[in-house]
Amino acid sequence: MLRVPQPVQPGRGSQRVQRVAGRRDQRACLLAAALRDELTTVRARGWAEAVDEREIGVASLAAPIRDVHGDVVAAISIGAPVARFGAVPRRRHAPALVEAGEAISRRLGWNPESGVRSRDA
Repeated sequence: MLRVPQPVQPGRGSQRVQRVAGRRDQRACLLAAALRDELTTVRARGWAEAVDEREIGVASLAAPIRDVHGDVVAAISIGAPVARFGAVPRRRHAPALVEAGEAISRRLGWNPESGVRSRDA
């Protein structure tokens, strides 16, 4: 037997769309707020980390590479299996990674003592 869907009552569809859209907007706002918080943390410590984000079972660190104006133009990163690159090893390697990023940045003309403020900040 073929079932024919019953018509939707007027207005109910648009109300549902508004509820769903509202949730998406709310979720987008929450995601945007979380991203802002994460970027504040990354800028303060000078490096970012990702665990199981791009590939399950892989952890990575990244540090910025800046141009002469202090703008981030690239990044240097390291990655390894999560089993060997847990939180403690990542934090142990982060200073060396930041130092490498700063060394490359200096070769590009960046001088952290120049007082030039990055447009990325």
